[in-house]
Amino acid sequence: MFESNHRRLWSGGTALIGSMLGLLIALPWFPMASSGKTVQLEFLQSEPDQALLFFGFPGCGEICPIAMERLHAIKSNGGFPVPIQVGLVNIAADLPAFTVSEYAHSFDPEFAGYHLDLGKLRSLAQDLGLNLPATEGGISTRFSHPDALFLLQHVEDESWSLKQIFSATRLTRQQLLKNL
Repeated sequence: MFESNHRRLWSGGTALIGSMLGLLIALPWFPMASSGKTVQLEFLQSEPDQALLFFGFPGCGEICPIAMERLHAIKSNGGFPVPIQVGLVNIAADLPAFTVSEYAHSFDPEFAGYHLDLGKLRSLAQDLGLNLPATEGGISTRFSHPDALFLLQHVEDESWSLKQIFSATRLTRQQLLKNL
């Protein structure tokens, strides 16, 4: 009797701990925004009418190079089936504006780098549900940030609709093709 109750408690406790750990690990990495949400992106051109936006910074040693290289590899190996804008939004507002453009171009000459002022960056991050670090005083190159990649569709004027959120470091061409 004691052994059977002990086994049930152990199984239930293990499942609960596993679920809680999974939630704690996943929550910071998954934005809360849902597809269909509309955001204002005055820095994007209206054509092509689809865009992939990644939030990172020059000097990131962990996530950004993998994400940007993966996007370049997808583009180079068969390309995107439709014209699409690819952009890196700088999350380190204290860096000079030109560095993010140079960083994005170092992966592909057609990739754009966007440097927003801190207010616009925070507003956009909030709209998309991104949990970004406080950037005052600089960001450490060892800082780990979300690898969210946003697929957006132009609606009108400066309005863009969120179609899908991907993990930029795990993105495959097949995942992208299903959503374009």
